[in-house]
Amino acid sequence: MAYSWDFSALRGYQLAFLEGAGITLALGVASSVIGSLLGVPVAILLRQHPLISTPVGLIVDAIRAIPNLVLILAAYYLPFDTLIGWSGPSPFLASLIGLTIAQIAYSADLVRSAIDAVPEAQLTAARGLGFREWQVARWVILPFVVRDVLPSHMALWIGNVKLSSLASTIGVHDSVYVARLAMSQTFRSLESWIVVACIYIALVTPLTLLQRRIERSEWLRRR
Repeated sequence: MAYSWDFSALRGYQLAFLEGAGITLALGVASSVIGSLLGVPVAILLRQHPLISTPVGLIVDAIRAIPNLVLILAAYYLPFDTLIGWSGPSPFLASLIGLTIAQIAYSADLVRSAIDAVPEAQLTAARGLGFREWQVARWVILPFVVRDVLPSHMALWIGNVKLSSLASTIGVHDSVYVARLAMSQTFRSLESWIVVACIYIALVTPLTLLQRRIERSEWLRRR
């Protein structure tokens, strides 16, 4: 029997889907930006004395091994009221915390790897010209690291936008949550998921195009 398509059943959810898309984008972008920024000092710690880098590295590896959903659930259900007297985060904030923690771990490892990949000859040449260490970091290490990690970070940010769909499991009213609500009331499952797919295509495609443009840029190709 042929499937009977009926997207008209979802007309009453147009505004809800639009608001859900905004929440999805806000959650993905905020966790990506915050996580990437905080990943830099963690990467620096990973290159310090073994007494510092070893425990930090173990924590980073452990976080990378934990699914993002578990991090979100832990942030939401952790008994903050017992530990620090705080009633706990809202579903949105818990999702932001979980996704940000994951982003910090992945970002830190990417930045650390990029710093380690800086050619020793460039560092030696800069020091031979009389550069101080902060000048070596500013004029040699930083440009190299930015060029090396930017495409990879773009891929992380795209993945983070998609992983924000996990927030619906704790009641964040993103596009996936709206789709589940629409399905329960209209029984149009396939149509609801197609709308969600279109929303993610609309959100992710500009980021993908930006990533490709960055990868092809002459600035990025310089070494």
